[in-house]
Amino acid sequence: QFKEANEKSKEALDLIQKRYGEKHSRCAAQLEIAARLNMQQSNYKEVDAQVSKMLQIYEKQYNPSLAFEHAKALETAAHYYMIMGLYERAESLLNQAKRRFSRSSQSIANSSTAEELAFLYIETADFSAAEQLLKETIAEKEKRYGTDSRFLINTYNQSAHLEFANGKYVEAEQFANKALAIAQNLFGQNSIRTVESLGILADYNLALGDYEKARELAQQVLKIKTDVLGEGHLDRASTLIQLARINFYSTADWKQVTKELDEADKMLINNLGENTPIYAGFLKTSAELYVAHKDIRGASDKLGKALNILEKVPSASLVSLAEINVLLGDLQIQQDQPDRAGELYEDARKKYSKVFSDVHPKYVEVLGRIARMYYVKKDYRKAEKYLSEVLDKHKKYINTTFSVLSEREKAKNWEQIRPDFEFFTHLVIQLQPKKKKLLRDLYDNILLTKGILLGQSQKLRNEIYKRSPEDTLRINFEKWQLKKIQLNSALALSPEQLKQENIDVRTLQKEIEDLSKILSRQSSDFAAANNNKAISWKDIQKNLKKKEYAVEIIRYRQFDKDFTDSVKYIALVLPSSGKIELAQMGNGNAMEEGDLQYYRNTVEFSIEDYDSYKIYWKPIGDKIDKNADKIYLSCDGVYNQLNVETFRMGQNDFVIDNYFIAQLTSTRQIAEGEVKNIFPNDFVLFGNPLFYVDYEGAQSFPTLLGAEREVEIISTQLEGGNKNVTTYLNQDAKENQIKNMSSRNNTVYHIATHGVFKEDISPEERERSAALGTYNDPFMRSGLLFTAGGNMVQNRNVHEYNRDEGILTASEVATLNFNSPLVVMSACETGRGETKVGEGVYGLQSAFLLAGADALLMSLFKVDDDATQELMKIFYQKWKETGDKRIAIRESKQELRQNVKYAEPIYWGAFVMIGR
Repeated sequence: QFKEANEKSKEALDLIQKRYGEKHSRCAAQLEIAARLNMQQSNYKEVDAQVSKMLQIYEKQYNPSLAFEHAKALETAAHYYMIMGLYERAESLLNQAKRRFSRSSQSIANSSTAEELAFLYIETADFSAAEQLLKETIAEKEKRYGTDSRFLINTYNQSAHLEFANGKYVEAEQFANKALAIAQNLFGQNSIRTVESLGILADYNLALGDYEKARELAQQVLKIKTDVLGEGHLDRASTLIQLARINFYSTADWKQVTKELDEADKMLINNLGENTPIYAGFLKTSAELYVAHKDIRGASDKLGKALNILEKVPSASLVSLAEINVLLGDLQIQQDQPDRAGELYEDARKKYSKVFSDVHPKYVEVLGRIARMYYVKKDYRKAEKYLSEVLDKHKKYINTTFSVLSEREKAKNWEQIRPDFEFFTHLVIQLQPKKKKLLRDLYDNILLTKGILLGQSQKLRNEIYKRSPEDTLRINFEKWQLKKIQLNSALALSPEQLKQENIDVRTLQKEIEDLSKILSRQSSDFAAANNNKAISWKDIQKNLKKKEYAVEIIRYRQFDKDFTDSVKYIALVLPSSGKIELAQMGNGNAMEEGDLQYYRNTVEFSIEDYDSYKIYWKPIGDKIDKNADKIYLSCDGVYNQLNVETFRMGQNDFVIDNYFIAQLTSTRQIAEGEVKNIFPNDFVLFGNPLFYVDYEGAQSFPTLLGAEREVEIISTQLEGGNKNVTTYLNQDAKENQIKNMSSRNNTVYHIATHGVFKEDISPEERERSAALGTYNDPFMRSGLLFTAGGNMVQNRNVHEYNRDEGILTASEVATLNFNSPLVVMSACETGRGETKVGEGVYGLQSAFLLAGADALLMSLFKVDDDATQELMKIFYQKWKETGDKRIAIRESKQELRQNVKYAEPIYWGAFVMIGR
């Protein structure tokens, strides 16, 4: 296409020059077309001469009747000069173009002057001028052409660039999606008109930390550019640079990163040379990755070259210069020069302050670097001052922008924010003997951030179910649930089946993502209108009764110049009156590895173990009065994989005998109020499903005759107490039964079956996971087996668990509505899942809580059939007598231990209750 266009352009220019001469306005108009065509092909060698000549012609032969043609020439020239970094010259030409267009009878639609000027203002960090210009242009174009006009694609994209530059990522995404929708609707999915919007969306996901999605979008852009423009086109360079960043932060595959950077480098040099702001930007981005890779020499060389280029650009962006200083500061930290790093960071902060608000991500980022610089200098007080400012800004962000992200975006974005809170934890340990206030600040941070993802989702659901069925929020939520169910089914299908059924998994995921954002924003608007106040440690203490304690366990990494692999555990112990106490445990790495395995072995083989108490509980117990009534415990990290009640303190003396422990996802729940803790009337029981139906191969899951007997005993017991009991055994214990009954109110679900959790998936499953965009989701890798569930596990990969009835996956649980005071998962290892720092266990545990269950009773290791039958029988009787499920489970364990046969933790210690 370009070859034919070039030939026709050259022929036209030759004809015009022969007929009218080289100084005629028609010659200038054709030179403008040729220059624009060359730039589209990234062939800049001839453009300078073409631009200069056409401008000279128009200046010498100015004619008001040629205002439109002159304006187009000025636009094209300005675009070229911007690429070359001659911003002042470009701005002057664009302003001239604006005046010429105003005198032309031609439509505003034919002018891109406003967008070009906006781009220039963004490049030179004049954001207020860009904002004003784009607002006016959008208003005018929307009024004249409507909101779906092709004339708005570039305007919306420039608005997206502006919002992104201003750190307003959500607004940027909205503009980019508007532009993309128009481009795809009018020009098709693979049109070159879509690539700018897709690139912005890739940057958006990169900024949030969603590297998988960012890579998917960037690869889509690269493919379109390659197919339409060719392998050697300059426009591919920006996407290669983008992919290099994404790949570095997601896979750290340095070989692939440098390959992409080298390819981009050659393209830029061949097309633009080594002295343009665009090349300086490339060097800066490359240096960012070299700094992170700790290649000091390579990074220093690139930053030096970038600075040399920008120093020659009169209107060089303060933002670019500040970014370079930040990277130079990072290099100084790596070379043990914190004083020099501090000077560079401070200079960057001042530059940022001239163009950004104090909540802009880049400004907050440099404050965080200053805090870490002071830490390296061992000036902990100044480090704390700057870090506290950073965390204050993060808290505002969490209560505003973060709350309107989709669930997936929140999960990815939290990984970007969490390290600053983790660093504060480390800093508190350095300072706390001198500054006790920091323990209170740390407790407040934990209340805000621990379980933040689960907590925000639970709040959203609670708000939804207060609404009437006709309410928009509830309608959208039910649409989201239905789409999630459809997605779970679709993921189980083969590529051929998806094609036959005409199902596009990516489209489904996009619809779910969009609905999730709508729900978050509607919920966030409600929260803002009701001015929800943050919960503090004082609110927790106020709600504690006399002799009660709240304990927050915290896992964090130690910090040197950066985070190390050394893990530590601490606990904040808050009494009903008095000050917060700090308990410090020992080697966190050992606690998560050898010590944990030792604990499991001693439980499994009934070996006397006094060490686990000393390692995991004694530092906490020493801060608690011996006569304490109740301890509300919120676990983190390895503590989610063990039951503290089972730690042996003496010959026949365990933690359960000395402490009444109520486990919560966060002690924040203490201030949120208790749920009604009475013995309910409705129970649904499942036991010993027929795991294999018409299956002749090897069977991994044995029949659970003990579970069947357990359910029969409990059913008889509850029916004798005039309770409403529905029981499903053997072939009747089907997955659809629990799905159909999940929306019943105030119903207890007792499920005595095998749990399944795949620690990892095969390379083939990983490949399919990446292709489907499921990214190794732990919710898909865990589930409960019902009738025919054994068949599913034996023959299928995790993506096929939802194809037929048999396995209730955590992913499916999360779409259901369990308005239940308690879900009992009475089987082996139903509490297993993927432990996420600060978020608990991702799997069945978090899925049931997300689906609305107040509390769960689940097992952490293998259980004995007879002991479990007896324990559950006692539990329901105790619950009926006391009206308190927490008291009931504790007393049940204590009573079971009175039987010498069941005295060891292997018989009673597997089960833990978590929740309200």
